[in-house]
Amino acid sequence: MEPVQRKRLKEEADIPKSDVKQLLVKCAEALSENKIETFNMLVQEAQGVVSITANGAIAEALRNEDRIHIIDFQIAQGTQWITLIQALAARPQGLPHVRITGIDDPVSEYARGDNLDLVGKMLSEMSKKFNIPLEFNALPVYGPKVSRDMLDIRPGEALAVNFTLQLHHTPDESVDVNNPRDGLLRW
Repeated sequence: MEPVQRKRLKEEADIPKSDVKQLLVKCAEALSENKIETFNMLVQEAQGVVSITANGAIAEALRNEDRIHIIDFQIAQGTQWITLIQALAARPQGLPHVRITGIDDPVSEYARGDNLDLVGKMLSEMSKKFNIPLEFNALPVYGPKVSRDMLDIRPGEALAVNFTLQLHHTPDESVDVNNPRDGLLRW
């Protein structure tokens, strides 16, 4: 979407900057009126708001942890983790070692696929800027197909899992007797 078109859609949608509930209402309205471009743009805005909120919660929950493993089920460009890296760098008790496993559907039209390495490079450069030791593991796999073995979960790591707008894609017991959704949630 061109920047001018995006700006026009934002103005038409009258996007509320700080009211998440109103933003979600606008998403629903755009979808019900079949304004797909506006809906997609609003969903992107909502994902940004959710990422910032999630980073605050993760930083608070992991404030005393020395080893952190973040598993992101739709890493996209990875920019959602920049503010968390900054927050972790400012911790008075010292810098943690961070591992990020970035999962992305390899066949979606929006997928990073092989470009997950670019995401890892960007995150690595950002972590160097803030002196945070960081490992990045690219995992180009459709979310519901991810298994625990693929994630290299290590003893002693605090684990944070980001399922932003993704968990509903994973089948539950009403679709599959093996219930992959519960399997993911039990890790």
